[in-house]
Amino acid sequence: MAEDTKNLDGLGGWLILVGIGVVLGLTSNAAEMASLFREVSNNAVRLELLTTPGTESYHPFWKVLLIGEMLGLGVNAMFSLLLIFLFFTKSKNFPKIFIGLLIFNVLFLLIEGVLGKIVMPNEPFFLHKDGMRSFARVVIGCLIWIPYMLVSKRVKATFTR
Repeated sequence: MAEDTKNLDGLGGWLILVGIGVVLGLTSNAAEMASLFREVSNNAVRLELLTTPGTESYHPFWKVLLIGEMLGLGVNAMFSLLLIFLFFTKSKNFPKIFIGLLIFNVLFLLIEGVLGKIVMPNEPFFLHKDGMRSFARVVIGCLIWIPYMLVSKRVKATFTR
């Protein structure tokens, strides 16, 4: 039995895909943050109209939506960095934090969709052009990787430090 576990110890098998996903997740998050900052800085005058009480385009949740998206992306980036470290050091905390980030991403997209719908009721639930695809990808990722993290013998044998 101990020999079986020894063969499973290491960043191999399906964990290679998890590692690639963790690293790519950080780069994807960084690109999304850069895009958001570029959009905000390019549309500063329009954003001021959206977030200033008394203007025609004002809605009290615009500021909440924009700040929330920036904070959410920032939290995601910090946890992505942490996950990369935990993954390659084979920390016992990796599976829990990985699952937590997956769930956070689902909740983040849902809350962003709800706030977006409140602010812009005539727009689609997911504001980004690939919003539904992104949401589906995150949910499918949860359906695959959460059970894997919870029941995989390789995960239990690898993340022990």
